[in-house]
Amino acid sequence: MLGVWSLVLATASLATMANLGITAGLVKFVADFNAKGMMEELHKLLFTAFITIVVFFGLLVIILYFFISLILSKIVAHEYVAVAIKMLPFSLLSLFINEVGGVFTSVLDGLQKNYRRNLIYIFSSVLMLVAGYILVPKFGIIGMAYAQVGQSLLVAAAAFILSSKLINVKSFFTSKWSKPVFKQIFSYGVKFQFISVCQMLYEPTTKALISKFGGISGLSILGFYEMASRLVSQVKALIVNANQVMVPVVASAMHNNIKSLKNIYLNSVSIIMLVCVPIITSLVVFAPAISFLWIGHYEPAFVISVYLLCGGIFINILCGPAYFGFLGEGVLGSLLKIHFSMAVANAAFGLLAGKFLNVYSIIGTWSVILTGGSLFVMHYYQKSKGLNFNTLLSFRNFGLLLCAALTIIAAKFSFDHITSLGIFWQIFIDIVILSVAFIPFMITQKYFKFSTMFRFRKV
Repeated sequence: MLGVWSLVLATASLATMANLGITAGLVKFVADFNAKGMMEELHKLLFTAFITIVVFFGLLVIILYFFISLILSKIVAHEYVAVAIKMLPFSLLSLFINEVGGVFTSVLDGLQKNYRRNLIYIFSSVLMLVAGYILVPKFGIIGMAYAQVGQSLLVAAAAFILSSKLINVKSFFTSKWSKPVFKQIFSYGVKFQFISVCQMLYEPTTKALISKFGGISGLSILGFYEMASRLVSQVKALIVNANQVMVPVVASAMHNNIKSLKNIYLNSVSIIMLVCVPIITSLVVFAPAISFLWIGHYEPAFVISVYLLCGGIFINILCGPAYFGFLGEGVLGSLLKIHFSMAVANAAFGLLAGKFLNVYSIIGTWSVILTGGSLFVMHYYQKSKGLNFNTLLSFRNFGLLLCAALTIIAAKFSFDHITSLGIFWQIFIDIVILSVAFIPFMITQKYFKFSTMFRFRKV
């Protein structure tokens, strides 16, 4: 039943690929209009987005219901088809409510009140967990669908109430649908959606190639790669999601203080470097220990996957300020070209790597492509600001990277020679090595001080 629910969610989520990227563009345009003091245009923007999503996405969900029902009858075992089709409308309804609610969560993001949105999601997730615990024993897996719809309604309602305190609700409902505004958000949204589709192709392509060229052990390696990928992705999300606040900050600075964009970027990169290097280094150092704790033994497929992915993810995280800078400025052309090239290169070079080398070379190829694409994003953004990579390679940052390299070497030596002491002693030794390497270094950094955080926020 859990598999059926997962499958229904996966097929229903196809609808999000056709949402025109409207809510993604709203964050930038809300920040734009707010910075210009154009509140009437802001209300018109939100009303146009709201009506467009209700009408277009509403019709799309109805059409997809019949289309996905046919798909489910072909790919779900006969005895579970009725349950899957019964669950489908609730999943589609949840997606529809999420899209509508996205208009109001975009208001919170665009007005730099994203912490309120985060509180809504945290609270609603806890309630969904409680609702699922209560409803599933009574209604079966359908109870989870009920809980999901309830969570969506709560998020949409809470986002509307909180955003109504920031905008004039009466003016919002008395606005009219605007064709020029629709063209503006549609142009931005379609490009953003294309970028998102390219990003969605990265993982499935790599996994398909691992499965194809992995031989008898291909599915086993793929399973360990999935674990490594999830681990690295979750760690990345901790840093990148926090950095998304750059979109409204940059959009606002474009109108109020365009000269500050360079300082915003440099401060952001410096802070992320200080956070990213110790975290990614810790991930590399603890990979063998995590393998023992998760799998029960040292699994080379898992550990090697973590090592290979960390290289690309590290550069990708550092490229975050440039990526979100482009989004905030509304310059998506370069991002679109780079992500499309990365999707094609991953398929082409991954295929060659799997055919002529080995399965791990497929993962390594993806890591190299991710690194290259991220460096290109940084290059184009820094070029537009009159910066170069030498600006980022300061003595402080170079020292931080040197500490990371020495830490990894020391941890590897420790693992190779002291593993007989047991996994918990190894974890303790790794913690000591990381503490000795980074705590003194971070304390001496000016970017560690809270005053810098407030100065960055003020800019």
